[in-house]
Amino acid sequence: MKLSNYINYFLAAILLVAAFNPSVLAADKPIGLVVALRGKVIALNPSGAQRRLAVQSKIFAADTIKTGPRGRVQLMFDDNTLVSLARNTDMQIAEYQWNPAQKTGAMKTRVNEGVFRIMGGAITQAAPRNFETETPAGTIGIRGSMYAGKVAGSSLELLFQGGKGIYFSNDVGTVNIDRPGFGTFVAGPTSRPTEPTRFSREDIDRLEDVAVDPPAGGGEDEPGDPQPDSNSQAPSDTNEAEPTDPAPESQTPDDSASEPDTADDSQPVQGLEPLSAFDEPDTADDSTLPGQSTIAGNQTSSAFSSPVDTVKNTVNEAVIDSIESVRQERVLEIEQSILDLLQEMGFVGERSLSTPNNGIEQFDGVIRHKIVESQEHSQDSVKMAVNWHNHKFFAVLEGDDPLNKHFPVFIFGDIQGTALADMTVVGGGLDPEGNQVSTISGSGVFGQFYGTQTDAVGFAMRGVDVDVHFQSNQQSWTAYSAALSKGEPLPTDTAPGGTHILRGFVMGIAEDMAAPHLNRRIFMNDMATDFRLTVDKDAGTVSGQLSAADFNLSGSTIAGLQIGDPLDSAYVLDDAIIALLGGTDTITNGASVGDLKEYGNYLVTEKQADSLSPYTTWGYWEIAYQDPASGTDYHVHHPIAYWIAGPQTPATEVNSLIAANFSGIYAGGAEGIQIDPGGMISELTGGASNFTIDFTPSATTPLTGNITFDQVGLNVISNPGDVNANGFSGFVNGAVSSKVKGTYFGPNAAAIGGNFGARMSTGDEYYGIFGGSR
Repeated sequence: MKLSNYINYFLAAILLVAAFNPSVLAADKPIGLVVALRGKVIALNPSGAQRRLAVQSKIFAADTIKTGPRGRVQLMFDDNTLVSLARNTDMQIAEYQWNPAQKTGAMKTRVNEGVFRIMGGAITQAAPRNFETETPAGTIGIRGSMYAGKVAGSSLELLFQGGKGIYFSNDVGTVNIDRPGFGTFVAGPTSRPTEPTRFSREDIDRLEDVAVDPPAGGGEDEPGDPQPDSNSQAPSDTNEAEPTDPAPESQTPDDSASEPDTADDSQPVQGLEPLSAFDEPDTADDSTLPGQSTIAGNQTSSAFSSPVDTVKNTVNEAVIDSIESVRQERVLEIEQSILDLLQEMGFVGERSLSTPNNGIEQFDGVIRHKIVESQEHSQDSVKMAVNWHNHKFFAVLEGDDPLNKHFPVFIFGDIQGTALADMTVVGGGLDPEGNQVSTISGSGVFGQFYGTQTDAVGFAMRGVDVDVHFQSNQQSWTAYSAALSKGEPLPTDTAPGGTHILRGFVMGIAEDMAAPHLNRRIFMNDMATDFRLTVDKDAGTVSGQLSAADFNLSGSTIAGLQIGDPLDSAYVLDDAIIALLGGTDTITNGASVGDLKEYGNYLVTEKQADSLSPYTTWGYWEIAYQDPASGTDYHVHHPIAYWIAGPQTPATEVNSLIAANFSGIYAGGAEGIQIDPGGMISELTGGASNFTIDFTPSATTPLTGNITFDQVGLNVISNPGDVNANGFSGFVNGAVSSKVKGTYFGPNAAAIGGNFGARMSTGDEYYGIFGGSR
């Protein structure tokens, strides 16, 4: 018989065997790959041949993965199952099958020693009964979940971290675990598993030594060690590395070749603390991600959006999936911190399945935050209002420590389903020990409502604390919060709706960041149309513009400053409005024009309990900019920048009052500041306003009255013609220079509001806003 016939018969026999045993052909087919790695990690095939692993090394069925004393690895399988192994861990892939077209498969792993974490992929959704992890103590089953464990000898510590639930079973007993943060302990195969109990922080730390730092290729090389394998071939039966296998691309300090591959007792690897989840997912370094220099730069503000969408066309799909899976793993860690905090507050419950369709709900709670470099968290109170009609929320953080009280921090965004999304964070700096004037900027990482009646809410954020003057000086911060529903209905169960146009007045002092006591700008507007807000209460958005000029006549102006939409904004209630500020060429000085700086620009309301008058809303605003002519850095900020606005009375209604020679008395509140002769600024207290407006066209002094504070009383008078259909004006009697500007709000001029400024002969200056109703 010819040799070719023998070959044909031989090949036919192989194909016949393969038809009845697909694993013969599948043995050379990879089932996953390494997506993150640190230190020494090897894989052994069934014949015992070993190969050194590196990022993107392929994993095959029946491989046994072993990590060294400083080795850690994350493996991504074809169905997106993610397996993380800590140091000194031994895991065998006993079985793996996945048919994406038919949605069938099975995965069985066997952990013989060490710490592991497993996040189930598509197999756990399609065939959960076929997904198991065997340990010396017994078997772990999964129902589309994530769990971590530690095998030490024949014992097992098992922690459920999220999803539908897991179970543990051996010959002695079975236990089901479906609450994140709960777990069981099994002494051995002949011992019954303990009932599910909440793991302490120390217990969790022991099981979280699986985080992989940004990979350094394969770690240290020792004489005789196989080199990292990243080629696409099946595992070889030889113990020698292929000549073409790459050497490690980089090395981390604790994996240098000069150090032995032993554990460093002086610097043990620590378990993740609750907020370590804010760090970026551990991924391959830049050299292993072609076409993408950094994953961290693709953050979004959405609570659940993926940071990798923009690089899917250039990065290996499996690596992308692994990044997203690791990100979701971190989200679960963050959520566990929130659940622990809620439990401290006396609440235990699952994620909400639905939310109300209308009404306003309020939540009170706490927020824990820290500058990343700090070891300790600070805790403050947080209050949140939720508008279930337009699906917007607004939260305020205020310092509880009067000795280290920072300016308020504001958090706002959208509600999507039962989650908080598109979170924006602005406000005063979070570092109470900082010697700089700072502002905060941040976005959400996670947000969720809990309980059958949205009884609680939790959210987490991160961002930067920015030096307003030198905005490249930044500190990173993280925070997480939990709050409980107050259960107290607001005046109406129906949230307000409709679109409303508000007009009004502003006052803001711009301080020279290098010399705050000198060369100030006092921005005020003279007409209500210069400050306009359009509030869409159904969409929960705010838009508008602001223009103002310097009371000191320096030539500096704010022209068409953009308020809100398309910048981020939120409307929840009339006293819960916030919007970012921006625009192009909004700062002018003579012929020079410029823009705002990147951070520290927003407008926000004050709580309605301090209303100055009916039909009006008031609050604060902040901007940071560089004077386009002089290059001087300026900052307008709380609490020396105010605004007041409301629905302006139509001119036709005011003309009716003028025709009737009507005279009205208005009383209300006032807010303001004092600048003493030495240039020091202080807030005025006990503000009140009292005006008489004579609408008679022939009135000699159509506007008379007083703006008073605990510290000073300002007598206001006017000239003939200072009251008309668009508003009124006046001046402070006895002042060196002054002005009072205002307009009418509500039906038939039921309320008034405006701004004032006065420079007195004593050298004192007074600026602010006022309101009143008749």
